[in-house]
Amino acid sequence: MAPAGDATAVVDGRGGGLVAAAAAALVVTVAAPGGDPVRLSPGAGTSATAQAGQPDARRILLAAASATVTGAAKASSDGAYWRVRTVTDLPVVDPTGRYLLRHRVSDETWLARRPDGRSVRVHRDLGTRPATPEDEAAWRTAGSPRTWRYPADTRDMGYVFPKERLRSSPGAPVTTPLSSASKGTGGTLLTKMLTWDELREVPDDAGRLRAYLEERITEELVRGNGGDPDLRMERVLQKSCVDLIVQLPVTPEVRAAAYEILAALPGMRSEGEVTDPLGRTGQAVGYRSEDGRRDLLFVIEPGSGRPLGGEERYDGRLADGRTVRVGAVTAYQESGWTDEQPPSGE
Repeated sequence: MAPAGDATAVVDGRGGGLVAAAAAALVVTVAAPGGDPVRLSPGAGTSATAQAGQPDARRILLAAASATVTGAAKASSDGAYWRVRTVTDLPVVDPTGRYLLRHRVSDETWLARRPDGRSVRVHRDLGTRPATPEDEAAWRTAGSPRTWRYPADTRDMGYVFPKERLRSSPGAPVTTPLSSASKGTGGTLLTKMLTWDELREVPDDAGRLRAYLEERITEELVRGNGGDPDLRMERVLQKSCVDLIVQLPVTPEVRAAAYEILAALPGMRSEGEVTDPLGRTGQAVGYRSEDGRRDLLFVIEPGSGRPLGGEERYDGRLADGRTVRVGAVTAYQESGWTDEQPPSGE
């Protein structure tokens, strides 16, 4: 599983949110449910490291803030459900420690605006395969297994549960009703579920929003960790702002304020332009995870303010002692209001 202390977004119980390796070139592939890959790769003439003359992180984030309010990212604020769709690629070490696998999952969350509505989560396992041609060669040497059963100890293997079984073939979508505690709520900020009324009260300017978040972060860090909140304030503030931008049903003005807070934080860095085969071009902004052990990447389209994707990588280990990069890559396919009905699961 993940290193201790993580508070990134959770995918199927695994940490999986906005993170990236500090690599010379970023190439991230995740499989979309329709079968076409979503690939984040450097734009022409760029790399994932900062290049001379490219926008710095502050300029990128402020441009996204402006566009979120005035541009295409200002979407409908009306609907019966708040829906978030993601596809996540999970690089994991195989149970024997010989090679790296790529496990893919998709998730949808439907949050009903009305308390009597049906809030659900739809999860689908998209299958597992060797991560690279080199890993495929090692997989063939191992007998080309189609299933992988993990041991009780999965440390250094990536985001995989103890004794979990992975399969090469995709599974059927599984629709699960959300717990009764989620009734009348529109999502989680930090560790607290917020009601629709509370979400409407989230401040929509950067100064008041930062004070609002810092008050709650301080309370939660003191209560949950018994330590000095100042040691982790900045990193948890980064995570909270990204959550507001990506997954919570707040106004465009609140998202813009979150971008402005990110722009003012030290440690935010530009990692270059990236594109995907859907024609979306975005800028990668990097920062550190709140536990300080991983590099995070947040990919946005500054011209519209849309979040496109994110990556997390940390060090895993093969049986022969070699270090490999494991973690999670997430593509944000959709977040917004809809009057469609969630799947029944029948």
